[in-house]
Amino acid sequence: MKTLAALVSKDLKRRLRSPVHLLLTLAFPFVLLGIIGLAFSPRGGKPLPAVPILLENRDGEFLGNFLGSALRNERMAEHFDVELVEPGTGEKRIAEGDAAALLVVPDGFTDSVLDGRPTSLLLVKNPGGVILPEIAQSGAELLALVLSAAARTLREPLASIRSMIEGTGSPADGAVAETAVLAKGAIDRAGRFFLPPAIRVEEVLEADGDEEGARAFNIFTYLFPGMIVLGLLFIAQISMRDLMRERRAGQLARLLSSPVPMRTVVLSKLVSTLFLLVICHFLFAGAAAAVFRVPIGDIPASVLLVLAEGLAVTGILALLFALARTERQGEAISSVVILSMSLLGGSMFPTDLFPESMRGLGRATPNYWAIEGFRAILLEGAGAADVAPNVLVLALIGAATSALAAFTLGRTLGEKG
Repeated sequence: MKTLAALVSKDLKRRLRSPVHLLLTLAFPFVLLGIIGLAFSPRGGKPLPAVPILLENRDGEFLGNFLGSALRNERMAEHFDVELVEPGTGEKRIAEGDAAALLVVPDGFTDSVLDGRPTSLLLVKNPGGVILPEIAQSGAELLALVLSAAARTLREPLASIRSMIEGTGSPADGAVAETAVLAKGAIDRAGRFFLPPAIRVEEVLEADGDEEGARAFNIFTYLFPGMIVLGLLFIAQISMRDLMRERRAGQLARLLSSPVPMRTVVLSKLVSTLFLLVICHFLFAGAAAAVFRVPIGDIPASVLLVLAEGLAVTGILALLFALARTERQGEAISSVVILSMSLLGGSMFPTDLFPESMRGLGRATPNYWAIEGFRAILLEGAGAADVAPNVLVLALIGAATSALAAFTLGRTLGEKG
């Protein structure tokens, strides 16, 4: 026990004697948390701009003109910035990057709709865009769906409108009245399928005044678990890198020549790294609470989760460094593994966005179990008992990988000695 305490004390003193590298590593996820949080925060960030769309009306008839007016009304302007351009000029503007997409109403669009013949709207997306062109495509597909439903529902009144358009002079009052009756009848028949709506969307407003009864959603609280897990992974990597340096310097071989077994050496690295991770976690949590108003959460539950997560990631990294032949190889392999676990486990993107197959891979990472546990603590007020399953899974991963790392190091150094 005295040997273990001495080894742990030596590692911690060396690490805390020069904390600049450690603090810079911890600052990276903190800055990332601020950038992503401010970008997507409904209070700190700007709303998504209206999607710029060019509209070419090659039809020039009743429905083409109606569509152009409808897309540029005040309500649509909140979401789409539609600019009417001359036929034949839109594609050049798109190539120059002037808009997210070009919507073309083809020649003969009105005739096709009134005759009940299939027709289409042409959408040309800006190849240089990413998000806004996809929004434009979704909007165009929804528009086509609405127009198709309207064309089928209002086929009779539309035919009557066409006859009035093609006729000479002003339409007779009787024809106008007949068209109105046809339109009302079509709407009444279709209305029973849509009205009253079976499902409604209720708008919930934030409570005024006292916020104790209703917590406002804090995007930083949601992002914090992923960022802190990412930061602790890189700190564990720094700590485990010492294994390779001591191995290269011959310190591990000298220790093994003494009565100190390899499992004690690996255990000392684990214990010193766990101390370091707990300190760094609460430094990060304190800074996030002060700057981004992220709650601290239940402290015993957080400590348990940090220890279990630290055991898991330290065991994995110790095994990777034990298998590597050189320090550079260990750093390269461990960095790839850290980024892969962070991507699949939810540190960079919510796992809800992934297909089911990728979610299964994510559940095999310590990131997933740590992030889910921290979110339960911060967002749901969970305690130690609530995150016990997460702690157990992480502890099992850590125990298995640490044992393998000790065995691998002992065997490798034994063969060299």
